[in-house]
Amino acid sequence: MKLIPFMTKELEKIFSKSTVLMKLYSAYYKKIVKKEVELAGIDNNDSVLFIGGGSIPCTALQMASMTGARVMIIDVDPVAVEGANKIISKLNLSHRVKARLISGQKINAGDFSVIHIARQAMPHDEIMENITNKLSDDTRILLRSNLFCFEKLRKIHVDNCKYIYIQQIKQGFLGLKSTFMFTIKKDRRSESESKKVNSYTDSFNPDFAGTLVS
Repeated sequence: MKLIPFMTKELEKIFSKSTVLMKLYSAYYKKIVKKEVELAGIDNNDSVLFIGGGSIPCTALQMASMTGARVMIIDVDPVAVEGANKIISKLNLSHRVKARLISGQKINAGDFSVIHIARQAMPHDEIMENITNKLSDDTRILLRSNLFCFEKLRKIHVDNCKYIYIQQIKQGFLGLKSTFMFTIKKDRRSESESKKVNSYTDSFNPDFAGTLVS
């Protein structure tokens, strides 16, 4: 596991034991989550899968509160899942938010309209390969990653799935961390038509200097 995602995961376990630290941690993500909600157009008709929710699933909880969407959080760490379920129960959100122990490489994502992949959910390429095999039309994927990893991931085309739309939300110093949104369509057209659809994706260059979504 990469150092920063590992540290994030371990810090969440520590912060989850303190109400004050949890509130501070949650406040850091609130503005980012609001932008992600707007970018993906999430509302109460959506069913959202969070891969790599951690011990403090603040992004999932904030998104559920902002939109009224139904939310499923998954993680491979039993301690994180237990901590997440305790917080969900404490906030009386168990009717709309669930956390379960399963990996992003194994989950069947076909029933979800939005998929959010945390930076600490690893490895991104294996997770993307699994979920793109099982998605329905017009599924939106929000991927938190860094620009260098994104360059590798954007070249992935699994079976008949095509990324037809990409936008970027920069996070942190110089935007080295970002949220990238993909819209997936099951391609039922000819190869020539498919290439036209992907022309925007093929020419997309991650932005190091400017903010695409302010």
